[in-house]
Amino acid sequence: MQSGATFVVIEHKMEFVMSLCSRILVLAEGRLIVEGTPDGVRRDPKVIAAYLGNSIPKLSNVVSGYGPMTILNGTSASIRRGAITTVGPNGAGKSTMFKTAFGLLLVGAGSIEFDGRDTTNRTAADARRRHVLGAAGPQHLPGAVGAA
Repeated sequence: MQSGATFVVIEHKMEFVMSLCSRILVLAEGRLIVEGTPDGVRRDPKVIAAYLGNSIPKLSNVVSGYGPMTILNGTSASIRRGAITTVGPNGAGKSTMFKTAFGLLLVGAGSIEFDGRDTTNRTAADARRRHVLGAAGPQHLPGAVGAA
């Protein structure tokens, strides 16, 4: 857009921001971490670390669910770096697994680790601060390229 006008957009939906803006400033915990083009921001290691995280969750024999309803019953999984996809029918536990891994649901039994550190039943805010954005993830930075 070459109209001589400047627009400031404050938005959480990164798909919208990436399609609209030619320059983007990225803040994390109140500090500017990157300024650049949408493509540069999408691939910047500082942005990936701040919003997608560098840590990888490992679930060991996790039991979790909603109130008295157990959804995960002894679930173990090591989630590797890169694109993450879970497949299963409605009610299979896909969302519950990620919500539990990232502190949005409590673990009734078992454990969760990030890079060898026990994070079982840490709060969601603590998990996001230390590791990843978690269950809120994909819409915040679509097309991001993670470290191998």
